[in-house]
Amino acid sequence: MLARPTLLRAVVVASLAATSALAGATAPLAAPSAVSSSPGSASSSRALATVHARAAGRTSSLAVARPAAVRAGDVLVAAVAVRASGRLGLRPPPGWRLVRRDASRSATGSLSQALYVRVAGAGEPRRYAWRWHGRHAAAAAVIAYRGIDRARPLAGHGGRAARQTSSAVAPSIRAGTAEPVVVAFFAGSGGRALAAPSGLAVRYRAAVGTIRRGLALAGGDAAGASSGATGRRVARLRSGSRAATIGQVLALRPAGSGSAPVPAPPALAGGRWFSDASPLNTPIPAGAAVDPSSSAMTAGMEYAAAQKGFSVSVKRWSVPVYYADRTTPRTSVALDAPWTIPAHQLLDVPFPADARPDPAGDMHMAVIDRDSGCFYEYYKLFRREDGGWQARWANRGALDGPGIHAAALSTRASGFANLAGLIRPEELERGSIDHALVFGHPFTKAGGPVLPATDSDGRPESETGAAVGLTLPAGALPIPEGARVQLDPGLDLDSLGLAPWQRVIARALQVYGMYLADTAGTTSLTAVNPQSFASNPYLPFWGDEAYAYLPPALLRHMRVLQLGPQFAPTRELASSACGEMR
Repeated sequence: MLARPTLLRAVVVASLAATSALAGATAPLAAPSAVSSSPGSASSSRALATVHARAAGRTSSLAVARPAAVRAGDVLVAAVAVRASGRLGLRPPPGWRLVRRDASRSATGSLSQALYVRVAGAGEPRRYAWRWHGRHAAAAAVIAYRGIDRARPLAGHGGRAARQTSSAVAPSIRAGTAEPVVVAFFAGSGGRALAAPSGLAVRYRAAVGTIRRGLALAGGDAAGASSGATGRRVARLRSGSRAATIGQVLALRPAGSGSAPVPAPPALAGGRWFSDASPLNTPIPAGAAVDPSSSAMTAGMEYAAAQKGFSVSVKRWSVPVYYADRTTPRTSVALDAPWTIPAHQLLDVPFPADARPDPAGDMHMAVIDRDSGCFYEYYKLFRREDGGWQARWANRGALDGPGIHAAALSTRASGFANLAGLIRPEELERGSIDHALVFGHPFTKAGGPVLPATDSDGRPESETGAAVGLTLPAGALPIPEGARVQLDPGLDLDSLGLAPWQRVIARALQVYGMYLADTAGTTSLTAVNPQSFASNPYLPFWGDEAYAYLPPALLRHMRVLQLGPQFAPTRELASSACGEMR
């Protein structure tokens, strides 16, 4: 039997209007004294929770004291509620990862609440400060738990925002582990108190401020079901009042729960997609030649990142990857590319029932057949009203091949398969990416690709940046698709203050580099879209974000390796044992 996780301490801080009745007060929360024995409690010890309120008026920051008795390896969760819309940018303290944020609005104004997670280190700061622009009423709570899986603490999350309602509802979710620790968070606009949520051991509950500027908040925890279901949780506003409300839930994974790891890719040599001989899987040799125009080309990369960030596309402009086997339903996909194409259908291919494309404009998707070792890739894929599937273009290939279509016609502009060079969650989990990445860039050179790319969408308007609304700076040069760019292998990564996941990516860029594969709005890498997993596997790394970001300063240390000659692509449809196209 697993040891039951322990609640250490909850700390709540509220910064509110000057009319607060709790000005300068410090008071215990309304929590049951017998929490340790309550059936719904996730704690094996008494809950020791405190609330602090101060009459500081509206503020642009909020500092929350570290819960007492925290030690390295404890998992901290935080809820930050602000009387502002969800568009207000919140800057968390270092080391806190955003899980989700929900927002609502009512007659009394806007309300948003964000949830964060952190694994405590050896030297935790005494306070954690959140900051934002402008002055807004705000409240925050930090709760510490012991006995949670520190490597993958989150097993799921959910939220619900409502307008002009008398209750805050945290929806039921199915966590990715049995018997999760369920932590529910509630917030309401106005100063009307939230009644104690039923079925939870209450960790904090307070109402402070005025109806128009105050906040009501509450939170608690319980043990989840063996099925992983968290159950619907409700906190009602007292006196029948109505306001904007938010209910949220986190499912924490107990240590030693034996939960399933992130699914690994099909077993190939080295555990990688594509062959060991693929340019994607070949390390850069020591002393590799650098192109004479490298500095001018990387100048465009630095400029783009300074404008829009050095990003990782996660939930948008990425590639969902689904797995199939001999039992997966099969279908044919119609193709409607407006250019001259040699095929109008991809016939009889595996298509999982839950598969759906990326929601952004390219609508990419890929399917890997574990039994046949084939992959299927799609561009601008959508479901027709008659239930059939249609794509602008698709292709197929062997997963033990090079990952680059020799005669072009991939679903990427460059001939690289859309599986090529993706960042995968199981790689971040193990701390190693053993292949090259691919990237997009605003300034792609016209005149054709360089090997190993076999195609290009570089054209005059992409050379200047006009295609994506940027302007190539003076002295900078566009880059041909297929170029290989390397992070200086002599750079000391430990000196840069990188987050662990950023260091994993940076190391891959030193050893394998990244290939330019597409024109994009900024210098950007791509991850497997989390929608193809039962729950978001990136929560322990960068939270529930559509985009993750690397330090733009890394691009100052990039170099373009010696380029081959550009060439005019030959576009032909190759035959394949993985499926027929006609």
